[in-house]
Amino acid sequence: MPASEQPPAPPAAKTGLSAVEVIELADAEARGRGYNLDEYRRPQVQYDTERETWSLSYEDKGATGKHFSVAIDEKTRKAELKK
Repeated sequence: MPASEQPPAPPAAKTGLSAVEVIELADAEARGRGYNLDEYRRPQVQYDTERETWSLSYEDKGATGKHFSVAIDEKTRKAELKK
């Protein structure tokens, strides 16, 4: 294959939840645990195809270094907050 040709991209992962739905679930879990999300940047969203789990990382807007993450199971939609 010539260097200018690229191999075809792998197909995108098929998931039942959209990124927007995942953020809504994670935000609800965080608020339910007492977190003020105005103090945090919008989360980085990642999907693990092997575990079928979403992962969201919340970082403090300030210089305090506070952070937490939320994992969401694709099938059950169960959210788990991790400090």
